[in-house]
Amino acid sequence: MKICFIYNPGSGSGNRRGRKMREQIEHWLSEHPDEGHALRTTRSLEDAQLLALEAHAENFDRIVGVGGDGTINGVLNSFFGEGSRLRSAASLGVLYTGTSPDFCKSYGIPLEPEAAMVVAVSKTSVIQSIPVAEIELRLSPSLPEPVTRHFACCANIGIGPELARRANSGARHRWGDLLGTFFSLLGLLRTFRPLELELVQDGRRVRLVDTTNLFLGLTRHVASGLQVANNLGEHPGCLYRLAVVGMRLRDIPRGLWLLYGGRPAGDQPPFALDYFRELEVRHPNGPAEVEFDGDPAGYLPCKVRLCRQKLPVCVSPKGVGSTQIAP
Repeated sequence: MKICFIYNPGSGSGNRRGRKMREQIEHWLSEHPDEGHALRTTRSLEDAQLLALEAHAENFDRIVGVGGDGTINGVLNSFFGEGSRLRSAASLGVLYTGTSPDFCKSYGIPLEPEAAMVVAVSKTSVIQSIPVAEIELRLSPSLPEPVTRHFACCANIGIGPELARRANSGARHRWGDLLGTFFSLLGLLRTFRPLELELVQDGRRVRLVDTTNLFLGLTRHVASGLQVANNLGEHPGCLYRLAVVGMRLRDIPRGLWLLYGGRPAGDQPPFALDYFRELEVRHPNGPAEVEFDGDPAGYLPCKVRLCRQKLPVCVSPKGVGSTQIAP
């Protein structure tokens, strides 16, 4: 089994976990010098996907993303080609060195470096096929042609993109993942201007006025301690849609209590939970950003649906089935 490691040295601002992961990888490679393994280092966020694409072309059996959300999502996107079909028989491994491990929490992937390394390199690791969403969106408001990207946890429209940008810019490194995101969110809630969104959900038109955020997701863990309790297990082939609409100052404490506690929000205002197979979202009043799996990624309009094929991911045995799609 040939393994290719895609390593981002800047993940988590070069934190201790990242350095330890690098040392472990280099030690492991020194013990397996003639087996065709490789370690490739990114120099930009785009490199994660490009280097992983090269690994697919070179017929590596396992491609391991070593980094944070952006690195993992870049490697994940390399697995899907035309028509969002898997481009090779490789499996995805994850050595997480970032600050908000929602992907790992969702799929039972260890965070502790030694345990994570064992899962990533073992020939006997459990391979779990996980659902992945396809999203069609614009990379820039000035680019009319959409591109297709993929995500495994959740996409956010509304306050989510700016929250990710603020938290990633230093708040998490100053106060930690949970508190950094929490303080960033409190600051944004005072100044954010809600959006009017136009949706076409499975052929049905929906208008959302005064929208603080629209979660479009597959997993319970969505961002830095925020959790969306859902019943996707009862809706096969679907994603969930949680709209936060008409939120007022008095709603904020209860809303944070529900989301940070992973408590069912259901249809209790300002929340509205629904499920869909295909969704199109537009913002009639100008550009609006889209964020997924931890980073701002593009602009509306967008279309979201499940990929036809699932992604094979290396997980720990106790993590099998722990996608946490139910409350």
